[in-house]
Amino acid sequence: MKTLLTSVLLTGHLALNAQFQEQDFDGTQSYPLPYMFDTTAGNIWQVGMPQKPLFNAARSAPNAIVTDTLAAYPPTNTSSFIVKSDLAGYWGWSVFFLRFYHAFDTDTLQEGGYVEVSWDNGASWTNIFSDWMMPLNIENYYADDWTPIIADTLSNGQIGYSGRSGSLTGGLRWVYSSFCWETIGYPLADSVFVRFSFFSDSIPEARDGWMIDNITVEAYIAHPVSAFTRMDDFIVVAPNPVQDQLNIVYDVDQDRTPVHLELIDPAGRAVRVLADGEFPPGDRHIQLDRRELPRPAGPLLLAGHIGGRSVAHRIILAPVSVVDH
Repeated sequence: MKTLLTSVLLTGHLALNAQFQEQDFDGTQSYPLPYMFDTTAGNIWQVGMPQKPLFNAARSAPNAIVTDTLAAYPPTNTSSFIVKSDLAGYWGWSVFFLRFYHAFDTDTLQEGGYVEVSWDNGASWTNIFSDWMMPLNIENYYADDWTPIIADTLSNGQIGYSGRSGSLTGGLRWVYSSFCWETIGYPLADSVFVRFSFFSDSIPEARDGWMIDNITVEAYIAHPVSAFTRMDDFIVVAPNPVQDQLNIVYDVDQDRTPVHLELIDPAGRAVRVLADGEFPPGDRHIQLDRRELPRPAGPLLLAGHIGGRSVAHRIILAPVSVVDH
């Protein structure tokens, strides 16, 4: 899946077919990606040298952005920082990436970090795993061996990251996350905001929280080829818009791979489960007649996961009257 939380400010370097900005929190990048803290009281995000039991080094020394560089995160806290991208003037750029490295140390399935996106200047926010405004592809891997990870649902209902990436005895493991918006065929908003938030519940935990480093935002005229994109075509949805039939082809590359795919309507309701179970390696094909899908024309979200690869594809249904003539 094309590779993922912070926004796209595309006013920097233009190099042939790519636009690039980076934030390493060390002040060394040539084309820095701006960020801003939420000014709400109690915000625990800090930029500095991490000095915690697990978070003991930035990915690129010396600094990272951390939920407090020294102390464990407090209970009953929600803290955020935001990256804004001004997209006006970049209508010809068809592929946008947000990529970053991060580590987390939280109570599994309870507390953790999540990312939201806003296409209306912060008036409303959508979890990036359920972004309706743009067709989004996501990948999450451990950076040292490409082992995929699956996002969790936190106790506040947000989809995000929880648990511990690494161990106190074995050391920190960085996770590579990539989010790709493909804008072909869809109008591009003037700007986009991406918000990174950390949430803790009311139970105190002596844990490190969330640490993020080396955030990059890139825009391409065509999809680039890189080490992390060699599994990009693991799922194909066609045709789109759907008129007569919907075909979904995906590949499973390991034995007993957990797969869950479902169609979600604009109200957030699951209208059909397409796959749910463990499957052997190989290509799999789902075919549905238009009459088997919801009758109203409009968008559906194909969502779920194939192993550690998240799925979020926007599907457009043609009116039934067009196909049932």
